[in-house]
Amino acid sequence: KLQFLYFIEKKEKKNNNNNKPSNNIRNRMLSKENIAEVAGKVFTEEEFTILVQDLKTVIKLDYECPEKPTALTYGTFWKAEGSKDINAIESYITKISNSDAFKKVTDGAQYEGAEWWWQEQDPSDEPKEFHTDCDLHLLPDESNCKVHPAVSSVFYCSQEGGPTCVYSQEMVAGDLVPAKPEKAVLSFPEPSKLLLFHGTLWHGVLAPLTPIKALRLTLLVNWWPKRPNGPCDPPPSFATLNRLGTEGGALSFTRPVHRVATNEDAFLHTLPASLLTQIHNGVVELHFE
Repeated sequence: KLQFLYFIEKKEKKNNNNNKPSNNIRNRMLSKENIAEVAGKVFTEEEFTILVQDLKTVIKLDYECPEKPTALTYGTFWKAEGSKDINAIESYITKISNSDAFKKVTDGAQYEGAEWWWQEQDPSDEPKEFHTDCDLHLLPDESNCKVHPAVSSVFYCSQEGGPTCVYSQEMVAGDLVPAKPEKAVLSFPEPSKLLLFHGTLWHGVLAPLTPIKALRLTLLVNWWPKRPNGPCDPPPSFATLNRLGTEGGALSFTRPVHRVATNEDAFLHTLPASLLTQIHNGVVELHFE
């Protein structure tokens, strides 16, 4: 049978027991078990508008990264940790990186920087296929090297399209491990919502319940302990006068706190419309049994 758990907003009560946090840090850490965390309404409407405006400005430039002879994956951009923000996109990355909530769910890990890019899905486009985020490049002996980010993320710039689906599976030597996942997370598009998940996991976008009528736009950011080979430095044309507040504190993530059981069967990677109709918004963690 299939079980699903809803992520719901829950304000944590102050703990008067010597000011100890109510959740152990390592229990909140992103991992192959705790595969995802979600933050809703990351920005004010004004900040969200500025961020999307900058993103659309960059998209219109249609800039192509210079090819690297050893890079087999490319077309993304690099934001070094601690570097000066050149636009609202980089301010967004700095805001997330500096937040207490991000540091908590990543156990305070240090990253050399973040890789960023975007995805656009027009009404006539197929949803993004399932994959793992990775950097693939050639070594001096002409063998391939494949490495994964520590943390992957999706920031939704619209409410169009199907949900992002993240399975508790990794790709190992061409096979999904485990062959059948124990769980999956579905995140339906909502403007200014952020989904974080472990960087090795198998994920993609499911077909929407109804045809989309407008562009599905997402900003994607991956955090790396060491700069990967593929991303290029953004060109000077990406610089704008727009910046966002980058202070830490206000961001908070939610986890599943309410369990509902169903006898609905699900074929892996093609969840039935009857199930999706029940859980047509928010974020849901599915447990396969």
